[in-house]
Amino acid sequence: GLRDDDLDFDSDELDELALDLDDVAEMRSERTLTLTFTEGRVATGTVAMKDGVIRVGTADGVQEFTREDLLSIIEGRPSEWNYWSLKGNLGFVGRTGNTDQADYTANLTLRRDAIKSRIDFGYSGAIGEVEGTETANNHRGTASFSLFLYKNLFLTPLYVDAYTDRFQNIQLQTTIAAGLGYYLVRSSALEFQVSLGGGYTRVESRSVPAGEDPVEETGSVLPGFSIEWDITGDIDWDTYYRGTIGVPDPAQSLHHLNSILAVEILGPLDFTVSVTWDRVESPRPDENGVVPERDDFRTSVGLGIDF
Repeated sequence: GLRDDDLDFDSDELDELALDLDDVAEMRSERTLTLTFTEGRVATGTVAMKDGVIRVGTADGVQEFTREDLLSIIEGRPSEWNYWSLKGNLGFVGRTGNTDQADYTANLTLRRDAIKSRIDFGYSGAIGEVEGTETANNHRGTASFSLFLYKNLFLTPLYVDAYTDRFQNIQLQTTIAAGLGYYLVRSSALEFQVSLGGGYTRVESRSVPAGEDPVEETGSVLPGFSIEWDITGDIDWDTYYRGTIGVPDPAQSLHHLNSILAVEILGPLDFTVSVTWDRVESPRPDENGVVPERDDFRTSVGLGIDF
């Protein structure tokens, strides 16, 4: 099998080996394997790889691919289980004594990556407390469906983002959008994509000065990018950014960035460091006239899982 540029090889003679694909000069398998390549290409059959060329003996004959385009190998034929992947991490900071403090953070990504489509579900959030007083309480959930159109170009006909933050005076911020994306780089070790969409954003504030409407609605333009980089077989770095630019008033804009560095400890278990940035260009004052800060940063150290 092959995932994240690591080739797993198991035999009675050599037991289980985990090899970097770049260190493998030649490979042959008489068993049926399923290989995925860039541009959504899939081939199932017996495999031989040599001199940078991969030959797959399929039911329709031998197909040839370049080694640089190979993304993954699984044993047997495709099944629903093989389309899904999960990444998540939990962080905690605690202190007792002169100061009692507890901070919890969480990030989760669930993905179904099929031949011509992709479904993503995401969650990130933070809860904090110092001396019994809440200091952080925000949660974000996302869902998207994408279709690959041509080579590295994909269409996202539906993207949904829901966000709440007590200390930004946001009861519920909802964005519904659609757009296009393009992979600038798409290989087994690095995926770098950019996207641009348009949609509708509704923001309901927790409280506002007397006489003001707590609900604001606006059109929005959504620029974004994501980087998923397997630096080595044991170290991954994922960064996601999404902006929501108000139309026609850019002052009604929001920004969200999440960056996670994961170092493998044992199997699917990782040590993680995450950094999150949220910015509201024009935060609304609450009923007492207090205006929240525009920027919120948080850093978390914890444990993660990659499955």
